[in-house]
Amino acid sequence: MAKSKNTSKTKTGRRDELLKELRSLIKDIDEEGLQFLIEQSNVILYNMKVDELNKQAEAVGKSRGSGKKATGTAKSTGGTADEAPVEILSGHFGRGYTLVIGNQRKSMDQAEVFAMVKIAQKAKSKTAATEQLYNWLDRFRDDVIIDCGLKPKGSRIDALYTKLKEQFTLKQ
Repeated sequence: MAKSKNTSKTKTGRRDELLKELRSLIKDIDEEGLQFLIEQSNVILYNMKVDELNKQAEAVGKSRGSGKKATGTAKSTGGTADEAPVEILSGHFGRGYTLVIGNQRKSMDQAEVFAMVKIAQKAKSKTAATEQLYNWLDRFRDDVIIDCGLKPKGSRIDALYTKLKEQFTLKQ
């Protein structure tokens, strides 16, 4: 018990030190920098909420005796473990996007998202588009493929293609 109290005091002390340092730095940051900090703070808070919800879902799954990790994805979509909802969230001030596939979040800049939109919109078929999307990601953002578990002919790349087609249009 004494150890956890010390750990709590240490965490509180470290937090106080970090807050003090952050406050001292803020006065020297310009408006654009402050906007960026706000954006990043919102992303951090959102990620913390997602992590907490994932932990709650996992606890619910364990309490039901399933023994499997509860992500809510397969249950909510009625699909397989390979299926995952795809969201493309616009960042504050239109500077970037967050690609959400299942419980993975990847930050992308506007140029990256628009490159994928162009592929999705201009390909002659869904098959060609998903292949080109996968190849583009493999070339420029292999972290998305690895972290989000994308496969060349999987349902997740199909869902990404569909979301890009539905959510964005190219201006002529």
